[in-house]
Amino acid sequence: MSASVNKVILIGRLGSDLTLVEIRSGNSTIKMAKGSIACTESYQDSRKEWKEVVDWINIRFYDKLAEKAIERLKKGNNIYVEGKLKS
Repeated sequence: MSASVNKVILIGRLGSDLTLVEIRSGNSTIKMAKGSIACTESYQDSRKEWKEVVDWINIRFYDKLAEKAIERLKKGNNIYVEGKLKS
């Protein structure tokens, strides 16, 4: 038996206010809040000058968590997100 793990932790700034989307499938509706966060990495190059690289990562929250995220998270907030990657 082989083990596998799909877990990610992101810390960054929210790029914009989250957008709430309702997805209808048959008789059910799923709420989804989506947005992106900027994760910045700083490093020194070979000339000892500081550089920054920003990765923009799309994030999604579902159902009750989506509602809470929409209420509480605003553009520019520092946020900590723990979840899984999905492609």
